[in-house]
Amino acid sequence: MTITYSTIRDRCDSEKSYLADDRLTKLARVLTAVALVGSAFHFWPFEDNHLWQLLCPSNLAVLVWVVIYITYSVISRKGQQFKAHLPHISVIAFVVVNNLSLAFSPDPVRTVIFVSKLSLMFLGTYNLLIYAVGDWGQLKRIYQLAVIAVLISVSYSLITRFGLGWDVFGFHRNPFKYGTYLGMLVPMVSVFIFFSKNSANKIWAVVLVIASTITAGTVGTILAIFTGIAAAVITMGKGFVRLIMITSLVMALILLALLWESPALAALRNDCRLREQKSADIRQRYIEWQAELNLLEDRPITGTGAGCINEYRSEYYYRLPKLNTLKPFDQNGYLAIAAESGILGLVCFSWVILYYFNCAWQQIVQIKKTGNQDKLMYPIANMAGMVGACTAHLFSSVQYNGILLGFIVILVLIDKTGENLSEEHP
Repeated sequence: MTITYSTIRDRCDSEKSYLADDRLTKLARVLTAVALVGSAFHFWPFEDNHLWQLLCPSNLAVLVWVVIYITYSVISRKGQQFKAHLPHISVIAFVVVNNLSLAFSPDPVRTVIFVSKLSLMFLGTYNLLIYAVGDWGQLKRIYQLAVIAVLISVSYSLITRFGLGWDVFGFHRNPFKYGTYLGMLVPMVSVFIFFSKNSANKIWAVVLVIASTITAGTVGTILAIFTGIAAAVITMGKGFVRLIMITSLVMALILLALLWESPALAALRNDCRLREQKSADIRQRYIEWQAELNLLEDRPITGTGAGCINEYRSEYYYRLPKLNTLKPFDQNGYLAIAAESGILGLVCFSWVILYYFNCAWQQIVQIKKTGNQDKLMYPIANMAGMVGACTAHLFSSVQYNGILLGFIVILVLIDKTGENLSEEHP
């Protein structure tokens, strides 16, 4: 075989490309760790600074990745690989519909800011995580990072609420943001730990479920955690792990009942009311839902424009009492999406949910057929996270800045679990 200069050059270019890809992958894993662990701290310590809300470590990690990835793709002329690191078409459709809503927005600046954040997180975060996750070992590392993030958030909330008596919910401070964050991640990570062969880890999972429950400030948090874990109980069938999951839920309910009159649970007690605390009117939350339905009836195609629901909402209470008691981020995410981006926006978001829910279910069925029980914890944990996210979205929104990352993590884990299963059983 004749070795020419051209052959040597091609081999050198190939080695350089491999080294560059390897460095990029390592960087992706570092930034993923920063983004996931950083999500637990939310906007701490500068909660009211708008610039920090955009450039907090969690968001900054994604932004840095997007800049580096685009620059690398242009220089190396590997832009065609970008398609392999994009989410399913349902996610892209949802992002596109939100961007198109700019045409109907009464406040273009607000909508541009909103859809820019939405696009960055959905596409940028997905690209980052997909690049960082490869084999089962790397996939497991994402769950471990999520466990660390949840432990930080829940531990801080326990200290501040029960130890110091502060009226804050973890580093998120707001009970609805905190509740949505836990509602997505606690079912997923606790189910994942429940499958551990180490008995001590199972005990820690029980403690995590209990601690998350008693630090909750909204009924949505409780329902999200319980429905997520219940989904895992139903899908996995009989077994010792299933019994431990049920035991953890029962113990959480018992302790919640024992502590019900504690000052630390005042926010939760108030959130469980169906009527206003100081009047006979139904809670503003549910009046708000009706107002959003009225808005959707009047603007089913255009919506209000992404991020601009507040510009129109007051017009649609009609004869309903507007009490001004609604707390920040106390929102039905499904109705908010429909009100802002029309029925098409809600359809696209529902498409995302149904597609990834079906993927997780099919993965569970596939593993049960092959008998590879060691891998069962991945899709069942993902299913629990997805059910928890869907439930939490009823009482707040997974789209909020600083929260959306958790939802995208679930989507990526479902995708990568399916990809790894396909490689094992083509």
